[in-house]
Amino acid sequence: MRGSSSWQLAEAAKAQFSRDYSDHLALVQAYEGWTNAEKDLAGYEYCWKNFLSAQSMKAIDALRREFYSLLKDTGLVDSTTTTCNSWSYDVHLPRVVICYGLYPGVCSVVHNGKSFSLKTMEDGQVLLYYNSVNAKESKIPYPWLVFNEKIKVNSIFLRDSTAVSDSVLLLFGGNISMGDTDGHLKMLGGYLEFFMKPAIAEMYRSLRTAESQDGTFISAVRLLISEDQWGDNSKSQLQTLLTRAGYAAPTYKTKQLNNSQFRATVEFNGMQFMGQPCNNKKEAEKDAAAEALECLMGEPIGVMIISNTCR
Repeated sequence: MRGSSSWQLAEAAKAQFSRDYSDHLALVQAYEGWTNAEKDLAGYEYCWKNFLSAQSMKAIDALRREFYSLLKDTGLVDSTTTTCNSWSYDVHLPRVVICYGLYPGVCSVVHNGKSFSLKTMEDGQVLLYYNSVNAKESKIPYPWLVFNEKIKVNSIFLRDSTAVSDSVLLLFGGNISMGDTDGHLKMLGGYLEFFMKPAIAEMYRSLRTAESQDGTFISAVRLLISEDQWGDNSKSQLQTLLTRAGYAAPTYKTKQLNNSQFRATVEFNGMQFMGQPCNNKKEAEKDAAAEALECLMGEPIGVMIISNTCR
């Protein structure tokens, strides 16, 4: 047995496997390290140094071989492992599989200045279990977490979580329904909401119903997921962020200045933010939304806060 002073060493060992805001991908990293050590007959030493269970690693390896055998029996893969693993380097694909397997176990990530909070549809605010790699993070640059299970002690804790993007959830989560306006998509009865350009919303719906599963289709999905960002539409970003936090949609007031430019103010939750002068109303509203976003995301701001403060 190891003494309690080894706890810090165990945490340091675990940190080296942490990658991409995912407990599941951290386990994959640990397993891959073990398989490499096994080739040099150093599996037990690897586990000892990294505070891992050799029995658990062997159990994972046995399950992996069993699953592979089942896939071969059903004709989904052949015996050429090189072909089957041609995209194994792409971290986005394991994240897709994790999302597909764990949905509808999903919670929203709401950033509050320098920290974040988590909310599920059933429980409201929840916490991450202490040994999660994500519990050590001050920010998670993804809008959602999918998780394996919940534990209730004094509060409700999530175990084994992986951060996912909007595209991963839209393409590999549950059913999608249309919202109240063009470009508004909903999942889980409206608990998950997405705002985007109508053409992009239709693209997601088309991909979900696509019958073609050839290499071209998969490549298109990979590209979409790998480039997944909120984009430069600050109005959509702000509305999505507020909706996930449980607030009403923002409202805009635009005023034409003496120099023929426009200046907009956005208001929500008792706060107002004024943008910089722009050449048209559309750009003025986007600039006001961008100022509000910078405050909400905890970045340095050059914004006139008319009422209240951003906390």
